[in-house]
Amino acid sequence: MTITALFFEGGPLAGPLSRDMARIREVALGLRVQRLAAAGVHRVAIVSDREDLRRQAWRWGASFHASLSPFHFGRQLAAFIEEAGPFGPEDWLVYLGGGAGIGLRVPDWEALLGHFADPREVWVNNPQSPDLLAFCPYYWEKEELPSTDNGLLYALMRGGYRRRLWPNTPALNFDVDTPADAALMALLASWGQEALDRPPLVEVLESLPWVPPLKERWRQVGHLLSTGGELILLGRVSPVAVLEVNARWPARLRVFSEERGMKALGRVERGEVRSLMGDYLRAVGPQTFFARMAEVAQGAILDTRVLQAHFRWSLTEEERFASDVGRPPEHLPLLWREFVRASQEAPMTVLLGGHTAVYGGIWWLAEELYRLTDRKIAVQKPKLGRNLE
Repeated sequence: MTITALFFEGGPLAGPLSRDMARIREVALGLRVQRLAAAGVHRVAIVSDREDLRRQAWRWGASFHASLSPFHFGRQLAAFIEEAGPFGPEDWLVYLGGGAGIGLRVPDWEALLGHFADPREVWVNNPQSPDLLAFCPYYWEKEELPSTDNGLLYALMRGGYRRRLWPNTPALNFDVDTPADAALMALLASWGQEALDRPPLVEVLESLPWVPPLKERWRQVGHLLSTGGELILLGRVSPVAVLEVNARWPARLRVFSEERGMKALGRVERGEVRSLMGDYLRAVGPQTFFARMAEVAQGAILDTRVLQAHFRWSLTEEERFASDVGRPPEHLPLLWREFVRASQEAPMTVLLGGHTAVYGGIWWLAEELYRLTDRKIAVQKPKLGRNLE
């Protein structure tokens, strides 16, 4: 049996925030390549449209493969399997999205790779929209080529693979995909989190001017958790994250979870996303939206990608990131600009981000805070059913 790890990293760098996030992911990529090799992976490959990564890949001991143009996830994956093969009936391919797995240490990887046995199984970190997935390509007929990685799991299952879920941890479900994610990494690194407290990563995070304000907001959220405050979670909130936070801290969570799996199920692509919170936002306006929130909680973490999909706003990566840090471009819709402005002026702590913020992010914050503090709550950790995850 051989194991190949495959990273897809790239995309247009249309502005300063996109370039900042690319710098962070590049450092994280190097750390993950090294950890995977130490964990026993036989080869690591990087697919990218960024030629500057070619030399870095060589330095890390990974192979570099230029991505197809125009990019199509399924066709690119099939092309890599053809180029890097042949894959035998017991050879595994571990796929990682650009920011997945940064929180996993070498022992964590060794444990994950140790689950491989049945070659007709596909192992995932998320049952709906995984960004870390492992399977044996030998049995993939490639009759269905998903356009994005979010649809790969369902394509494999329709092709006869059986889904298996790795034992769940916050680090397994943390993806550095937005400025909010990067800022949480900076906070946890400052707390001595082993996987993140690494000089190259800390240096790049500390060099970015937008990180400290978001880092402070995460710190305020942590204070709410530990002191019994009230926190709102909106968007693709995982029930697992809610249960794990509640198992550790006395905070009261107000949760509205909607549109989980919206990408993997094709709802975004077909324009089918509907958000009750989006309807409420339009009905009352941004100022009242946050004023009502502040009446019932001292903090809120919002997965804004659900709202953007609800309003059919196709923001670029740079526009999304600029909104996350409170600086939406003037050409964006007025409602959205007023929403972002109101979030910054609200009489409460508000974090804008994506899926990770309301899943692996809040969960990891709660876990690391629990590890560090002496004010532990004497409750038994619940045994969670995997169907909830």
